[in-house]
Amino acid sequence: MGTNGSQNEISDEMGTNGSQILPTTERQVRPLTKLEPSQQQEVWRQAVEQVGGKVPPARIVKDVVQ
Repeated sequence: MGTNGSQNEISDEMGTNGSQILPTTERQVRPLTKLEPSQQQEVWRQAVEQVGGKVPPARIVKDVVQ
């Protein structure tokens, strides 16, 4: 149970869970390759927010890029 508390503290310090959620497939990453690194991070954060803090499907990532 101590681990869960520690994970919550880390999430709170970072300010957003989007920075901890990483792509799981190439299809999610592909649309990001056209962007600058700082833009990639922002688009990924927005995509994660749109799906409620979960790993977004490639379709959502592509929509946010466009």
